Amino acid sequence: MIHIYWFQKLMIKGFFIVLLFITPAFSIGINTYVDSIIYDNSGIIKLSKEFIIPETVTISDPSYLIDSLDWVFGKVFISSNKKTLDNIVKVKYEYLLGEFPIRVGANWRDVNLLNMNTEKKYPSKYINVKKNKNSVYSNGSIHRKLNLSKINGSEFSGGMQMQFNGNLGKNTNVSGILNDEGDFLQPEGYTRNLQEFDQIYLNISSSNYSISAGNIIFRNTYDSKHIIDRKLTGIKNNFDFNNWKGSSVYASSRGLYHTILLKGRDGDQGPYKLLGKNGEREIIILSGSETVWIDGEKITRGYLNDYTIDYSLSEIYFTSNILLRDDLDIFVEYQYIDNDYSKGFLGASLKRSINENIISFGLYRDKDQIENGTNNKNPYSFVNTFKNTNAGRKKINTSAISIDGDYILIDSVFTYDPEKQIIDSTRYDVSFSYDQFGSYSRKVSVKGMIYYQYEQPEDRKTIEILYSPYKYIEAPKNHKFGFFGIKRQLNNNIIFDGYFSGSKFDNNILSNFKNLSQIGTAYNFSIKGDSVYIGKAKVQFSLQNELKDDNYISFDKRTAIENQNFWKESEIIYNGVKNTKAKLNVFIPQFGNSTFENSNLRYKNNVMNGFRFKHNVDIDKIKDSFIDISRIFKPDGRFQRLESKINFTTSKITPFIHILNEYNPMINKYNHTSIGIRSKTDINDWLTSLELREQKNNIDSSKIVWGNHSRDIIASLNYRTNSQSSWRKDIVLKRRIKTYEEDKADLNYFLSTIKLIYRDHYSPLGLDFLLKSEKTNTDNRLIVYDSIGVGFGQYRYEAAFNTYVPDNNGSYVAYLINNGEKNQEIKLEGHNRLIYDFGKKSDLKLLVSSDLKINHKGESFNRKDVSNFSRKRLEKNFTKIFNRFEFNYYGYNRLLFWLEEINSYNGKDPRGVDLENFIESGIDINPYKNKSFTLKSRSKYRENYIKSTISQFRNRNVLGWWQEFHLLYHRNSIFNFDFSVSLGEDKGEFYNNPFKSFVNGFSFKSKLFLKKSGRIETTFEIFNVSDSYNNKSLPPEIFKGLTTGINIKSNTRAQMYINNLVSLILSLNVIDDKRYKNLITVNAEVRANF
Repeated sequence: MIHIYWFQKLMIKGFFIVLLFITPAFSIGINTYVDSIIYDNSGIIKLSKEFIIPETVTISDPSYLIDSLDWVFGKVFISSNKKTLDNIVKVKYEYLLGEFPIRVGANWRDVNLLNMNTEKKYPSKYINVKKNKNSVYSNGSIHRKLNLSKINGSEFSGGMQMQFNGNLGKNTNVSGILNDEGDFLQPEGYTRNLQEFDQIYLNISSSNYSISAGNIIFRNTYDSKHIIDRKLTGIKNNFDFNNWKGSSVYASSRGLYHTILLKGRDGDQGPYKLLGKNGEREIIILSGSETVWIDGEKITRGYLNDYTIDYSLSEIYFTSNILLRDDLDIFVEYQYIDNDYSKGFLGASLKRSINENIISFGLYRDKDQIENGTNNKNPYSFVNTFKNTNAGRKKINTSAISIDGDYILIDSVFTYDPEKQIIDSTRYDVSFSYDQFGSYSRKVSVKGMIYYQYEQPEDRKTIEILYSPYKYIEAPKNHKFGFFGIKRQLNNNIIFDGYFSGSKFDNNILSNFKNLSQIGTAYNFSIKGDSVYIGKAKVQFSLQNELKDDNYISFDKRTAIENQNFWKESEIIYNGVKNTKAKLNVFIPQFGNSTFENSNLRYKNNVMNGFRFKHNVDIDKIKDSFIDISRIFKPDGRFQRLESKINFTTSKITPFIHILNEYNPMINKYNHTSIGIRSKTDINDWLTSLELREQKNNIDSSKIVWGNHSRDIIASLNYRTNSQSSWRKDIVLKRRIKTYEEDKADLNYFLSTIKLIYRDHYSPLGLDFLLKSEKTNTDNRLIVYDSIGVGFGQYRYEAAFNTYVPDNNGSYVAYLINNGEKNQEIKLEGHNRLIYDFGKKSDLKLLVSSDLKINHKGESFNRKDVSNFSRKRLEKNFTKIFNRFEFNYYGYNRLLFWLEEINSYNGKDPRGVDLENFIESGIDINPYKNKSFTLKSRSKYRENYIKSTISQFRNRNVLGWWQEFHLLYHRNSIFNFDFSVSLGEDKGEFYNNPFKSFVNGFSFKSKLFLKKSGRIETTFEIFNVSDSYNNKSLPPEIFKGLTTGINIKSNTRAQMYINNLVSLILSLNVIDDKRYKNLITVNAEVRANF
């Protein structure tokens, strides 16, 4: 029962709350109106009032169906289910009272209004605004926030956001976004185009120059001989004056540029890990900085394109559009956040055009900033470490003696002992770092805490990720790059192009040793003949000579992709290379384009010669067909590649044959044949194909002896709609069967992406379906929790159940870690949302909906194993299935019935398996409603079952019901409230302890709209929970997380507009229960718009 003492205590608190927030104010009001309108069968009903509240519009005659509403100008668009309609229509609705502002915002409101209603003219007092003398328009806000908490103390925060644009003068524009909040937010890499969250920039531009400051992207290139592409924070400019063009940049780098070459894995779509330059795994990729190539072909980011990327985990996943094989080369360039130093990036380039000749030159520097080093708290504490050495990195210990440490040292091995079971030993705080040659593995304790365990040498072979109780620190570095280019037109058809570049790289700028810089040079000379005609044939040719010495380090690595792709070397060729190339191109109309290419490469004392012939067909019936032949003479033998594709073009479909034959001496040879049909129209694109591949490998390292390796069959279907019809379809289906001759498991799997959407305004049916399946080789990740203080986290720890429970006032945060294990598994995810609105076809106001979501990672298994809780079958599997059905009657007296079921189990935790089943059904009824009051009833019944092999304390089950009765008052627009009385019962047991709990109480929610500028919202609830068995602890699932005894929660929020630009928001939160004794939080925020 609710005690009188608590009620008196509540009234005293409530009095002070109301006293705090009452203030003279005024606001926009709301009024109810009924229109009787003569309908002219136009499909549009024009109401007499404007600024309509959409949810309040009702038509007395059910024959009229509301399709849409223009609430600003009071227009109702209707359809009907009768051929003949009454002439008089009655419409009831609510609308906004008072002088509602016609225009909002700041100076941009000076723009002339678009008068959409020609019959109504707004009074001049609304539009007579004084013009600014300048033409720069801005808007934004400034806010300051104060947070006072009994637990967390006080916190003051705030920020500014501002957007502006306009003209500074003739042909000079300015635009920008500024803020001082400093949050680093990155978009997710699932779409082709990214939405940047933390952009700060200022841009000034004219016809001759542009200046950009803030978060910038700087790009500079010279005919692909160098490509500089960086995400920076600083200032850049471009200009074009009197045949002089140039650009400059002065900025700090937001990340460290790096490239990596990965090999595909058969049957594994990802993730593929991107590492730091020294093999670091815990890195964050700068969003949008990555570019990905597969076998020299650039691919596209996007969930429905070629790949997605998780920037925070630095992992790439390939979609079913690209089937990964073990002979594919994946080349990725990217920038990642480097915590050692910030990078100072500066440079400039100029280009001068004289007649048909061009001279270009530029200088750039990328230097680590020593004063911003973050290796230690004191940025200069490591300087002496690098002064007396020319090494670029040093190893330092990361362990320290501490009486509160969790580790002890036994025989030079750190042993985890958080409970201090061993007393007579020195204790240590130890920080472990990733080390591919380390001797410790990462583990998770029963309480969900991370620790590290020493592994014997013979056990480390099966552990992919190892750690060491030390780390490497990098010396600050300096990289300089310069170039000089000249293009000279020798005659009408011959062009000379010369390119010189140099680099200087200092691996340790702190070293006292001199002359240790790595200085390299490079050049590229070419002569090009352009558009020489021999009869109808157009001939082009080029001669090229290129050299990069052993010490040369370019600012980009993209030219290395071309070398690696053409010469088919196992490593990327960055420097120490000399290459000569002759190329002839002949185009004959109605026949095609032929390219002849001869190359010579000297690399690491090896000499290779290559020849390539490619012909693209320009004949109507076989258009876009081609043949491509490459031969490379290597020290180990002759590499040969033949690729040919023939398209049989017709008006509607294009059958094709694609043949690929490759012979690589001492490694492998294969034949790959594809046949299929393609169609592309304005309505849809589709492609179906069958691929056959047979591969043989060399089984003798001293000579060529071919042995059968594998046979591969791939069937695929791609379908995508292009038109804007009710149906949108995007389907990718691929089935692969690969058999190996050697002792290796065969592959037999299915990849799919099926996306179906049906939307039609006039149809009662709506559908949103997605199903995606793939086979991946996934890192096993575990959820761990870290304490950061009460009130700062999102979880609390329930010691009685050895589990963590979501709680906005908790002291723990959760995050994922990689425990070093890899599992090959099937990944299945999807959803199906289906709705049917009977009201669009009849007078029955009933909406039926179904929502199904599924997420599965692991092996296929029988559902019976879940019921029997078979740990062996559930291990290394994770599945969560959500299912909800709704029946929603939206007539005058609303009724909602729902049934919801959630099944989840997690067998990826090496400590054991967690299984949870949740079922809930409920019904909402509005049995009575008039102008002033509404009665509402909500009934819920649920079952919750949790079983775990991690800890027996987690085992529990709950069976219960919850009943609410609501009285809602909505007589006028000034004040409304929702008063509810609740009671319920939960019973069950936890680790063999029975419980039977009962709850009763009430809640009160109200909104008070003050006259001109503000409102007060109040929520107050008080519940009493008792248990028949007098258990000290109850499962956290009972009664929405209530504790035993009296539970009091209140929230009061007042928002007041001091004027039309400045607002004040005050809130007071109080929690008083067994878990949080008198937890009071006060928030105050002032926000000014301009």
